Amino acid sequence: MNGKSTVNGVLGWLNHIGERVWRIVVILVSFLGVVAASWGLRYILDMATKLHWLAGLTLSVVLIIILFGLLWLFWRHPPSSIICGKYPWQGLVFNLTFVVLAAIAVMATLSYILHDARLVQYTSSHPITVGRLLDYYAWHLVDSIPVLEIWRVFDVDIPAKGEGFWVGFLVLVFRVLIIAPSIALIKRQLDLRAKYVEFSSIL
Repeated sequence: MNGKSTVNGVLGWLNHIGERVWRIVVILVSFLGVVAASWGLRYILDMATKLHWLAGLTLSVVLIIILFGLLWLFWRHPPSSIICGKYPWQGLVFNLTFVVLAAIAVMATLSYILHDARLVQYTSSHPITVGRLLDYYAWHLVDSIPVLEIWRVFDVDIPAKGEGFWVGFLVLVFRVLIIAPSIALIKRQLDLRAKYVEFSSIL
């Protein structure tokens, strides 16, 4: 019996380690996927807006429809309440990534179109492109994290600067586009987690 218990203990330990390693692999692959998607999005939007501003706007609208369509599908038909409950943070990060990429893409494209039409004005040490404004909104995303002040710690300047009411208004809209869906997603994830805990207690 002692030998069998030892084997079961070792197998349980290996299974635990394997699950931890698998989670790390999933996180790394997801991170690389986000990086690749971000650079791909940057390149595609840059190319589209260079052809014509309407092409960039159309592509941006298509992206927002696709991304929020996927969010809606997850909201209405989550793949598994048990999976979402057992791995709540992975699911939450995955969905929040959609929100962030969509908000950055749409606002960067819209800001570039308004800048090109001289309705708002941005300045930078580099040419103002959609890619540059993607960096601009990504900078604001990180800068909105309270207390940390990451950019000040690492002495990273804002990629582009804008002046006037409408530039500030666009940043405000960007933050609302991120904060509102994020709160809804967090609430949804907590509900799924509660259902999973209730289901586990019944078993």
